[in-house]
Amino acid sequence: MREKLTAEDIRLLKYSCRPGILTALGFFVILLLILLISNLNDESIISNKKELLMVIGLLIFTPTILGFSMIRKYLIDINSGEKELIEKKVQKKLFFIDHEPGSGSLIIGQKMKAFESYNLVIEGKRYNVEKELFEKTEEDGIVFFHIAPVSDELLKIDLK
Repeated sequence: MREKLTAEDIRLLKYSCRPGILTALGFFVILLLILLISNLNDESIISNKKELLMVIGLLIFTPTILGFSMIRKYLIDINSGEKELIEKKVQKKLFFIDHEPGSGSLIIGQKMKAFESYNLVIEGKRYNVEKELFEKTEEDGIVFFHIAPVSDELLKIDLK
């Protein structure tokens, strides 16, 4: 079953694009620094304007292609404006007190910060969910996975 993307879904997909954009930007900065450092020497790599234009073209083209290839699937999902709803059965509900890694210290007797973890086991995988969804869901009940069709990004888990 297909449904329209909500504003929250689009925000999540755009948020998933950030690593690709940052990687491309970092690659651009590294290439720019290499170009600038190589031109500081007396023996410049670039001797004429034609070579300079080719290097600048590569400097812009390469990170752009890299970044676009990393975020392409998310952009296709955003432009299509649709998501898939897949019905799945809850196998088990798990509640336990978990602890934040790194919240303790070397002082003897100090305990790590605890938090409540609400989980649903679906098809052998454990999914962390909000307390409200956990309380409303029953074991052997049905939930819907909202999934972006091209990138296979899980947008949310919801009841019928």
